[in-house]
Amino acid sequence: MFIVTPIQERSQKKALQRIKTLYGKVDGAEIWLDHIEDLDLETLFNDIKKIPSFFSPRLTRRGLKKRLQILICCKKPIEKGHFKGTYSQLASLLIRAGQLGADYIDIPFNMPKNLIKKIVQQSRAEAGYPPSPHPETCRGIYPLVIPHTDAESHPKLIFSYHNFKKTPSLKTLLKKAESMRLMGADIVKIAVQAQSTDDALKLIFLADHLKTKNIPHCLIAMGKKGILSRIITPHLGGTFMFAPLTKNKSTAPGQLTVAELKKAWSLIKHPD
Repeated sequence: MFIVTPIQERSQKKALQRIKTLYGKVDGAEIWLDHIEDLDLETLFNDIKKIPSFFSPRLTRRGLKKRLQILICCKKPIEKGHFKGTYSQLASLLIRAGQLGADYIDIPFNMPKNLIKKIVQQSRAEAGYPPSPHPETCRGIYPLVIPHTDAESHPKLIFSYHNFKKTPSLKTLLKKAESMRLMGADIVKIAVQAQSTDDALKLIFLADHLKTKNIPHCLIAMGKKGILSRIITPHLGGTFMFAPLTKNKSTAPGQLTVAELKKAWSLIKHPD
């Protein structure tokens, strides 16, 4: 599991400046493309790659330090984002981000299924995998999680589901997670609004179940009543959790800062 800090900035210059502050503090940066008004993907990735400490490991006194992982998302207003283009344009943007070097791309699961299949099939094809004999599911002979050795050719695919009003039943959430996996998700991401601490427990139970199925995930119960999910689910097979460096840079209700999340995790590992 690792910590990812969301980046919401109106210009590429400011986004790049924010990314520079993260190295050595967190493991990844989630760049919200829909917030960048002067977006130019090629320039953005070229600028990131010019920073040696980001796109290549470096040796420190404590050993080899991993480079910062780059997660890309682009959200429409229905997901609290600013992207006003079509889903087809959104799909093309995500595919291009993967080609340019994103380690992970976040695919909204409410996107038309034919476009989700297009992203999956193109990403897999560029990774060198043959066409799926079962294109209706995108699974076929593809491995569930592609060995991630070259971000240029095959980013990991995050399928995300958001519900900003409530937390559906555990049965509904499980069905949603299984549908995402069947469609080709490397990582299942579910973020729902917690109305009570019981909702946080639903996500924790779901995390435990997905762990037994060996399904990587990121499960979040948003809001103050769901904070426990941000602390516990990463220890139950979660791949990553979001956390800003400071409270004023939060992108969702209930987010803990990096320092708060690390402290909570340390208490789990070392309760004494």
